[in-house]
Formats: sequence, C-alpha cells, structure tokens
Amino acid sequence: MTPQARELIAAVEQLQAGRAWLGSLLAEVADTAADAGPDMGAVVALPADLLAEIRAALAASP
Repeated sequence: MTPQARELIAAVEQLQAGRAWLGSLLAEVADTAADAGPDMGAVVALPADLLAEIRAALAASP
C-alpha cells in the first residue's frame, strides 16, 4: 500500500469519526433542550427544523 493510500484511509477514518461525534453531539443537544423545557431549549438547541435537516444529511451520507 502506498503512503498516499494510507493517508487517504486515515483521512476517511477521521471523517467518519467526526461524523459519528457530530451525530452524538446533536442528539445530546436535542436531549438537553427537551429536558430543559421551552425556555432553556431556545438557548441550548438549534432550531428544530435546522436540527432535523442536519440529522437527515448525516443519515443520508455514506
């Protein structure tokens, strides 16, 4: 395997780890907002439609 191939594989693995981390972070933000109630939810969460759009994009990506 060439050094470039190893670098590419490492980069893809980092992207996949970042995607998984972002997905768990968004879930945590949504849970925190739900637990905090409507007053605090606006402060700690993204707007629901934006959060749904991000989740859909993450789910659709390979």
